[in-house]
Amino acid sequence: MKKVLLTLLILLTVVGCKPVSNDPKQTDNGVSCIGKDYVEKLRNYKVRDKKVSAENDNDDFDQFCNDIFAEMITSNFMDMHFLVTDYKALGLEKPEPKLASFSYSLNTEQLDYYQGIIDDLNTFDYSKLSYRQQCDFDALEYFCYQAMAGLCFYKYKFILCETKNEVDDVISYFTDYVFYDEESVDDYLTAEMDIDRFFDNILAYTADMAKAGYPLCDDWIDYTQDICVDFQNKIEDNVLITSFDKRIDELEFLSAEKKADVKKQNKEIVINEVVPAYQKVKEDVEKYRGKVKEGKYALYKLDKDYADYVYMKASSSNRTVDEMFQEMEDAYSLLQAEYLTCFYDEEAWQSVLDMAGGGKPEFEMDAKDTMAYLVSHTDGILPEIGEVKYDIEELDPDIASDSTIAYYWPNPVDSYDLNTIRTNPDNMHSSYYSYSTLAHEGAPGHMFQCVYYSKSQPNNLRRYLDFLGYMEGWAVYSSYLSFLMADTGDPYIPSVLFYETNDYFLEYSMIDIMVNYYGYNTSQIVDYFAENSLFEFDQYEAEANRKWALETAGSYIPYGVGYAEIINLRTKVQDKLGMDFDLTDFNKTLLINGPTCYGILETYINDHYGIN
Repeated sequence: MKKVLLTLLILLTVVGCKPVSNDPKQTDNGVSCIGKDYVEKLRNYKVRDKKVSAENDNDDFDQFCNDIFAEMITSNFMDMHFLVTDYKALGLEKPEPKLASFSYSLNTEQLDYYQGIIDDLNTFDYSKLSYRQQCDFDALEYFCYQAMAGLCFYKYKFILCETKNEVDDVISYFTDYVFYDEESVDDYLTAEMDIDRFFDNILAYTADMAKAGYPLCDDWIDYTQDICVDFQNKIEDNVLITSFDKRIDELEFLSAEKKADVKKQNKEIVINEVVPAYQKVKEDVEKYRGKVKEGKYALYKLDKDYADYVYMKASSSNRTVDEMFQEMEDAYSLLQAEYLTCFYDEEAWQSVLDMAGGGKPEFEMDAKDTMAYLVSHTDGILPEIGEVKYDIEELDPDIASDSTIAYYWPNPVDSYDLNTIRTNPDNMHSSYYSYSTLAHEGAPGHMFQCVYYSKSQPNNLRRYLDFLGYMEGWAVYSSYLSFLMADTGDPYIPSVLFYETNDYFLEYSMIDIMVNYYGYNTSQIVDYFAENSLFEFDQYEAEANRKWALETAGSYIPYGVGYAEIINLRTKVQDKLGMDFDLTDFNKTLLINGPTCYGILETYINDHYGIN
């Protein structure tokens, strides 16, 4: 989960929208109001009539998408490095090996860029595109409106919060960096020397936010400082030294002399530049302590239009927040009903207890054997995928956080065979919990999702577009599918095991909306779950979750709403087909058209199954 979460930008807002100038460059509220317009475009987005008249793909449209991909991917070095193994083979120009830059202002050039894409898109005759290309058209157009909305709400983009913390992300950028060749090693060192500049930029950006009235809250300060302290606690054996040395030693394309040279360079950069940069961040953020009262950035107190955007962006859904909450309630109620059905079946419940106590071999294997089992037991559940190549690596203890169990880096667009799942040996204990986590990250989860779509030979642009709720919704749903693959012998045992391992995705997502959108206090959270859940929250648990929701608004939404959206679609198709429902075909329909908004995906599902 961790790595996919790095792509989630949770932005907070603080002002209402009043009648102002239409020029976004003149007033802050003007920018917010234009953002509201894009939120409405997202909310009301409709897929065009998919009457395909073309027998073949439109080459000009594919080239247009390729050009957009090239422009987007080459705008950020780290993005391109992780998503492309051979930029020269794709005809791409490598950007300078530097980290990103942030500017606390409305990027009108980017607004114009995305509007230009939309204008160019609409020069194509939609009906004369192939079905695949129409799906590309839909996803790209929606993505552009989403990006434009985010640009207009730039004032609330915190980059040192708990949900998106650039200081923390830097460690991941470099410890997960892949060395493809000698050039990529040199690029690593060049980018690493940019960390000090990058942190200065972040601190300047954060200062500009504070001047505008949005300083860091104390919890975010603590979180950022803890990262810095952990990083600085080791010098000679710093994680950026030990991890680098280990990976360099494993490279066959470097000479012994070159290995010694780059290890020396890296050590000097880390000790003389990177460690002091973290110290500077630790000291600088302290000046904001005590500037923000708890709850100031709760979304219900802030701009409703932006709050709607936060939840739409995080969930990959263009439903209203009320509708999202209702979907999660429905999915939660269904799961609990299936749980109770199993509970009241004495034989089935005894099977659950036996499995929890170690009576199920599938749940007692190590990570490698578990993944091998999952990859080889997809019949009747998932569409045919062919061979899936992957590596399972244990995380260096110096890198792994206490909360990390495992994660998967999405395979590059030009190689679906490069799949790596990293596990934290301290947290990987043989149990149905670890089994569920590996299913989430590997198969049927993220790895299967990415490889299956990649093997359909999509336009590279589609792999770049950000629809996190789609990605994480499938991964949570995949954990349920994995318990079906375990052949538990009862139709409701998978629901019990899934509830035990994944219920918090729904619960925390609902609490997020309760706290940040509806303004629930602790007692209201307690009362809600006392009335609507099999297991109640006590006052202490509810308060801890309320506080966490305030600090990390939107962070669980991709998982909870994403899963609920898929269950809603599945229920809709089951109601239509009855006994003719085919799980494999349904799952294929979810996967084959690629990452997109659920509102768009629903039209594809409706078309496929003839649902009006």
